[in-house]
Amino acid sequence: MLDNKKIGIVGEEIAIKFLLSKDYKIVEQNYAKLPFGEIDVVVKKKKRIFFVEVKTTSHNFGEYSPKDHFDKYKLKKFERISEIYLNEKKLESIKYSFLLILVFLDLENKKAQVELIDDLS
Repeated sequence: MLDNKKIGIVGEEIAIKFLLSKDYKIVEQNYAKLPFGEIDVVVKKKKRIFFVEVKTTSHNFGEYSPKDHFDKYKLKKFERISEIYLNEKKLESIKYSFLLILVFLDLENKKAQVELIDDLS
C-alpha cells in the first residue's frame, strides 16, 4: 500500500504524461515559495502558460472527489503563488490560465483515470 506522499508523486507523474500527450510542454515542476504555497506543474501550450494543480486519490471513486480539496481558499492561494512566479520569471505580460488535474488511482488493477478541469472560476 502506498502512503499519501507516494500517491501524490505517482499522481503527478501520471498528470505530466497526460499533459505531454495533449501537447503541453513542461516548464517547471514543484515550484515553491513558502509560506505562499507550491505549484505542482507549470506548462506551456502555444503562447500561454498554465499553472497546474494535481489532486490524486486512491480511494473509492464514489462520493469522494479530489476536487473537493480545491476550494475558493485554495484557488486564491494558487492565484497568489502564480503571480509570484510570473513576477519572478519576468513574465507579467504573458497570458496564463489555471488547470486542475484529478487523478483517480485504482491500485488493485494498476490503472488510473485522469480528468482535466480548465474552468476554475
